[in-house]
Amino acid sequence: MARAPQMGNRPLDGDLARGGAQSSPPEVGIKEIFGSLRRRRAVVFSIAALGALAATLVGLQVTPKYTAKALILVDPSGVQRSEQGTIETQTRLIVSRDRLQRIVEQLDLPADPEFNPPHGEAAASPEGWIEDVLGRVIAAARDVWPITPGLAGGELPAALSSPDPGTPDDAVVDAVASRLDASPEGRSMVIGLTFSSIDAKKAVRIVNTVAKTYVRDRLEAKQAATERESVWLDQRLNQLRDELQRADSAVQQFKIDNNLVETGGGSLKEQELVSVNSELTSARAELAVKQAKLDLVRHESGRLDSMPEVVGSALITNLRVQQTELLRQAAELRSEYGDKHPKVIALGEQLTKLQANIAGEIQRTVLGYDSDVQVTSQRVDRLEKRVGELTSEVEHDRTLNVTLSDLERRAQATHDLYSSYLRRLEDSRAEQIDEPDVQIVSLADPPEAPDTPSPIVFGAIGFTASLGFGALMALLLERLDNRLRSSGDVERRFGLRTLAAVPRLGRFQRRQPHRYLIAKPLSVFAESVRSVYEYLQRSGFIGDGRVVLITSSVADEGKSTLATSLAAFSAYSGRRTLLLELDLRVPCLNRVLRTTPRIGVVECLRGDAKVEDAIGQDEAGFDYLLVRQCGPDSIELLGSPRCTALMVGLRRRYDLIVMDSAPLLGLTDTKVAARLADVALLAIRWARTDAEICRQCLLDLEDTGISIAGVVLTQAGRRSHASDGRVLASPKYHKLHVKYFKN
Repeated sequence: MARAPQMGNRPLDGDLARGGAQSSPPEVGIKEIFGSLRRRRAVVFSIAALGALAATLVGLQVTPKYTAKALILVDPSGVQRSEQGTIETQTRLIVSRDRLQRIVEQLDLPADPEFNPPHGEAAASPEGWIEDVLGRVIAAARDVWPITPGLAGGELPAALSSPDPGTPDDAVVDAVASRLDASPEGRSMVIGLTFSSIDAKKAVRIVNTVAKTYVRDRLEAKQAATERESVWLDQRLNQLRDELQRADSAVQQFKIDNNLVETGGGSLKEQELVSVNSELTSARAELAVKQAKLDLVRHESGRLDSMPEVVGSALITNLRVQQTELLRQAAELRSEYGDKHPKVIALGEQLTKLQANIAGEIQRTVLGYDSDVQVTSQRVDRLEKRVGELTSEVEHDRTLNVTLSDLERRAQATHDLYSSYLRRLEDSRAEQIDEPDVQIVSLADPPEAPDTPSPIVFGAIGFTASLGFGALMALLLERLDNRLRSSGDVERRFGLRTLAAVPRLGRFQRRQPHRYLIAKPLSVFAESVRSVYEYLQRSGFIGDGRVVLITSSVADEGKSTLATSLAAFSAYSGRRTLLLELDLRVPCLNRVLRTTPRIGVVECLRGDAKVEDAIGQDEAGFDYLLVRQCGPDSIELLGSPRCTALMVGLRRRYDLIVMDSAPLLGLTDTKVAARLADVALLAIRWARTDAEICRQCLLDLEDTGISIAGVVLTQAGRRSHASDGRVLASPKYHKLHVKYFKN
């Protein structure tokens, strides 16, 4: 029998055998996560409800506690504000075990049942074991935390030491320490001191006692340190005073021995050297000027009349005026009487004598230059000699000043050290009456309400935490869930197309789904069956006696309902359709069709009856050939020549034969029946069938050589199915298209 061509389908191409479909995990996005949480909402809210209930019960059992708070200011003067470790050091000192031991004894806390309950009572209380564990953790953490170096104000590190092990009050001290907390208030210099107790007044009394004890201890420690420092400073000042006197005496004695006298601007010899140097510079300049004039007179003797000293001389000027007057008179007399006249001759003698006087006066001026040069030169020599003498003396004095400066520096260093110790002593004496380096800003007041969370808060916290845990568990279960839920799962795992997602029908509709399909042709159920039918028709698997095999991996997956509905829709479409039941082991179509055949398939295959007598007709318009009795030889019957001949005859009479076969898992019946069909449809129950089982069954079906048209998801919940992020488009938009369906 020739098989129809493989049209409109896609073989698996070995993907299942290679496991390639499982090599790429699904992409997980926000949509997929919310879809998973929505599907597992029962798990999420169940865990959240249980967590909230448990937390509320714990909150009801917790004894209310009151917390009192006192504030302590560190370093009110602000001297230590630059020290980074001051606050950390003070917080550790406040809760030191030695101090808590003294406070426990002072307040007689060992007699208080809250801190020293009778043996076994604390462990029996609901929150006793919780407090014990928290106390041990806090105590261990405080022992591990390092103490940041800072100014402890003179308090000895022994304040942080623990009492001797084995003290009977150790448990009480541990209980007090677990409820006492000291921490800085933000980045300020204020430390907040808190204590929790079941009694508000007791909490106030203990925290105020701790604050007052700490301030008192700090004040006593500071006073003791100040007294010790004052005694030591007095002794040191006496030593420095003697050293200062000896240093000052050494400086004065050195000045006297070396005749060193200082003025405001240096020694007298240095000042005299400066003055003589200045005078020498002026003398040398004057000598240079006079020597230049003398050299000019000597080199230009014929031009003496033009010299400034000659021109500027009043005597020479007067003589020249007289000479000019005589020359005028001589010229007048010569013109009047001639050169031989006695008056002319007399005037000539006067002119000769006057010229001699002028020449003599000029000569005396020139001789004065030479005399001035000699006098100035002698003065320069005398000053240079004095400068040399003063320079030697100053150099000697400077050598002495080096030694003097060293003595003065030593004396000054001793004086500065003495002054610093003196100021320190004054400050130390002032601190004895000053405030301590810590003070109480505010004492604790009785709290009005307990700070222990109410049972509602416990329940809210438990609900929130359990909700998150439930979400994680839901995602984990979803990750471990290998069931097929959507067309995306089928496509990703098997490479097959999902033809439709057939919705789950109601209880009364499931009794005869094929009749519901005919009665409600515009329902969602009818539309999904129509989608399968149209795909088979487009692919060429409907008409000319084609046989469509419908099977499933395991039982109760809706394959019989799908087969009956597909046959009814084909008959409704005008096709000659036969519903053939080949599940010879557990037949069920008689219950679906509500009929009991007189003759079945088994009788026809054995040759005990004719096919025409066994075929019946349903009210929906299709014929059916059912199984009346089961036989142990089902495989032999399906593979017999009579079965092949039966199918040949049926193909001639009908356009479409819908074959309902047995499940694939663990059975051979369907593998034998697949040889009689043209194409196979695999029914997979939505959100129930395991993907690995389907993969194995598809491999078995692929080995028969039959074409696999696709997969049909059966009994799908429309709302749950639409919440998945990888479903077909029609369920997702069902709400938008609800007006197109009439269920």
